[in-house]
Amino acid sequence: YNTLYVCGTDEYGTATETKALQQGLTPKQVCDKYHAFHKEVYEWFNIDFDHFGRTTTEHQTEIMQDIFKKIADNGYTTTQTVDQLHCDKCSKFLADRFVTGICPLCGYDDARGDQCDACGKLVNAVELQDPKCHICKQTPVVKQSSHIFLELDKLQEKVSAYLEEQLSRDNHWSANVISIVKGWIKGGLEKRCITRNLKWGTPVPVDGFENKVFYVWFDAPIGYLSITKELVGDAWTDWWKNPNDVELYQFIGKDNVAFYGVMFPCTQLAADDRYTIVSHLCATEYLNYGDAKFSKSRGTGVFGDMAKGTGIDADL
Repeated sequence: YNTLYVCGTDEYGTATETKALQQGLTPKQVCDKYHAFHKEVYEWFNIDFDHFGRTTTEHQTEIMQDIFKKIADNGYTTTQTVDQLHCDKCSKFLADRFVTGICPLCGYDDARGDQCDACGKLVNAVELQDPKCHICKQTPVVKQSSHIFLELDKLQEKVSAYLEEQLSRDNHWSANVISIVKGWIKGGLEKRCITRNLKWGTPVPVDGFENKVFYVWFDAPIGYLSITKELVGDAWTDWWKNPNDVELYQFIGKDNVAFYGVMFPCTQLAADDRYTIVSHLCATEYLNYGDAKFSKSRGTGVFGDMAKGTGIDADL
């Protein structure tokens, strides 16, 4: 078989902006630093990607905006004014990792504004109990802002049929993926906000949204497409717009199943441009360190740079 093995760093979103504030750097400086760091560790482990790229590129902007325009033209987006948490002290809306609080579903006391690390459920920041600004620790207030939503509910039938077909082929989707994806479909898909009040991200090509960017989990999976284009140029479509001849294998963490098993396929189906959609999806279970889950952003666990620092050969 002719194969292509790509990976990269998804560099947009609140995680980067938060790290930049903590380290006194610009978001780009943070991304440059950690991209080089990751690349060095993977090379030490002899992980041989055909290309290890990143999402902060012109190719990413071009492909992401094209997909969004097709989705909008096909009638799968809507705009509405919604309640959002706003920190008056920091003078900013608090999206995703800029806010923490108590999960409304499981009661975990350090849930983030888009997902709870304990139960893995996706949440809206305004649903958090006792929310706090991650930067200044003050209690935010509720203000309104206009955002664009991907109407996942309109895609329920299409994505259900696609996933049913893939699972019937015994394509070796891991058990946890099957369980999570079926749970999402059974519960009924709801529209999902795909824009954020941030500066660091792919710009939204819509009048009135000049100061907003795309939600990182709408944007990040498109990175595989843009990274492929970075490697092979216009031949990227031979891989990503060739569903009859290409099979897509993806390996992810359990906490990202909802994004790669539901939201990314919905995005591709909504664009209706013959995209190659995942056919084999495997997810690792959570790794625990002591009584907590591994977390890069929280510094909990044992990581690749620590292994490299031992001086022991990676092939031993």
